[in-house]
Amino acid sequence: MKLERFGPLANQIINRLASADRHHVVLDRPAVERAFAEHFRLLGMAPLPLCWMDDGEIAYDEIAQRFWATEPETGSEAARAEYDVYKCVFLHRGPSREQEFLDRIQASKLAVLSRERMDARAAMHEEATQAYQKAIWKLAWPDFKSLRWGSPSPSEQWKTAFLGSWSFAEEAAREAAYRRGRNRQGMESASEEVESAAWLALEAAYWAAARALADGESPAVEHYIAAHLPFLQAYEAGLWCFWVCRDEVVAVPRPSIRIHDNQLHHEDVPAVSWPNGTEYYFWHGIPVPSEVVESPQSLTVACIDAETNSEVRRVMIERFGQESYLIEGGAVKVDQTDWGTLYRRPIAGEEDLVMVKVINATAEPNGTFKDYFLRVPPHIQTAKEAVAWTFQESTDDYLPVVQT
Repeated sequence: MKLERFGPLANQIINRLASADRHHVVLDRPAVERAFAEHFRLLGMAPLPLCWMDDGEIAYDEIAQRFWATEPETGSEAARAEYDVYKCVFLHRGPSREQEFLDRIQASKLAVLSRERMDARAAMHEEATQAYQKAIWKLAWPDFKSLRWGSPSPSEQWKTAFLGSWSFAEEAAREAAYRRGRNRQGMESASEEVESAAWLALEAAYWAAARALADGESPAVEHYIAAHLPFLQAYEAGLWCFWVCRDEVVAVPRPSIRIHDNQLHHEDVPAVSWPNGTEYYFWHGIPVPSEVVESPQSLTVACIDAETNSEVRRVMIERFGQESYLIEGGAVKVDQTDWGTLYRRPIAGEEDLVMVKVINATAEPNGTFKDYFLRVPPHIQTAKEAVAWTFQESTDDYLPVVQT
């Protein structure tokens, strides 16, 4: 996708986000603090101190606790009433006076977050939108908005820069915090209010693109771009995500991220890792236990069968070896003829593993003939049907004169 018409600033932001080193992240805290100070200054606010969390999991757990305080055994009637609101909205859903409850919940959240910043950003966004309404419509699908919202597009550079460095890792951190079992209701609010440095840098790029398409400049848009542009420097300085709270900013450094084909993946090491040692392992985008990546030889048929997540189980079988899983798992011999031997191994919750064992007609250098296992669809019933399927032929049509 060619983005030249969106102007030099929008392209510069995208290119810098894409070229940031994902593997070796160096956190420059003073640079991040300066970026936040500039952001707050342009919002007309005094800067807030930064409270750094070691990783996304810890930060999510902390913010969730702030949104969902422990049920008060004592305290004011207002505090107990607020807790009742949380229970009604998050646990039971759909109370008869839902809007009133939602309004009260929002007021409670604003006691945790910064109302002043929310209002300032909303006002700036409204002014920018009014100034460049026509230019915004020009940024319609499938142009800049497809990049902005992470939708499929030909821009592999942007997929790597944004999707790889934020969405998947953020979900992993959030899910890990959720699995801790504490403050699960507050996790919903924490996930709604989290802000990404990359996202906000792209917000500046979006409006810079609108400026390039507009008929003239607007002070409101210039102000909006300037207020969000510091997050490009913050991202490059190692900022990943943050929450602007009432009295401080809870900030999380960027993790080291490894991506293959626009998915979190690495065959030997964690795909996501923070300096404090928190690590997440992925296999072609699927979160898996560490042993699946680091020590697949430690896997057993029993532990594979005990895995309840079908995607993870498929990866475990792949790493363990389909042939080994088939034989060691006590597969049933369905058919044995001169064509080969057909095995079937049921797998709970998904289709059977069916493989045909054939003998290579070409001798190895030492004169032996090697066996090969080929996976075939589960509907296949005979060895000949399985071999024919590997040649994309029916059983009746598969009549080789010479076996090769």
